[in-house]
Amino acid sequence: VFPLIPCGKCDACTNGDYAQCADYDYYGSRRNGAMAEYLAVKVKNLCQIPNNVSFEEAAMTEPAAVAIHAFRKSGAKANDTILIYGIGTIGLILGEWARVTGVKNVIMVGRSEDKIEFAKKLGFPLAINTTDIKEKVMEVTKGRGVDVCIEGTGVSKALEDCISAAKNFGTVLCLGNPEGKMTLSQNGYWKIMRKELRIVGTWNSSFLHKENDWETALLAMKEGKLKVKPLITHRFGLAEYEQAFDLMKERREMFCKVMFVR
Repeated sequence: VFPLIPCGKCDACTNGDYAQCADYDYYGSRRNGAMAEYLAVKVKNLCQIPNNVSFEEAAMTEPAAVAIHAFRKSGAKANDTILIYGIGTIGLILGEWARVTGVKNVIMVGRSEDKIEFAKKLGFPLAINTTDIKEKVMEVTKGRGVDVCIEGTGVSKALEDCISAAKNFGTVLCLGNPEGKMTLSQNGYWKIMRKELRIVGTWNSSFLHKENDWETALLAMKEGKLKVKPLITHRFGLAEYEQAFDLMKERREMFCKVMFVR
């Protein structure tokens, strides 16, 4: 289910840019969502699951669509080096999509060793700690800098690090949703100007438009190009909901995607 309900009347909706709708509704935030016992969904918000895509895989369509949308906005292309700051579900899917499309090097950046090791097990040998960014970028790019940096945490330091890692005329994509105030140092601002960086924002995903990120994600799963099941680290029954939510809230152990299953 595509959760955004566009008004259908504003300029953004007229252009098919529903994520920018001026007066949208939303399943799961502005109205009841999947935690309700029953949910009536508009037919036009439904996506058909291909026969060989499992329910667990299909449940990952939303983060996969967000990742694909962000990648498209970044302008990254084959033979580029891309840095993804944030080893979470969307960041890892982004990295996988980058590989599928031929990106030469994918540098994954995380703050905890367990997530870095998790990324390496998923096939990202260039996964590193935040303290190792400069050294790794200089090594991989031979001192040139990264073609595309994706900030996926919504943290000021991550944005600064991405600006520093980007090459001259490179791109910094803002993906992470900040929980508080974002700041940028004078030196960081200078780097944007001097390098003539391209700063790009991304929001949600495209649906029922010339670029349907949801259909792209499901087709990639169907064809085996996008493998999302390895990202599911924990499975719970509905009766175990307290245990599931406590795991995420208290961060007792490393998790990526936590899922309720029958």
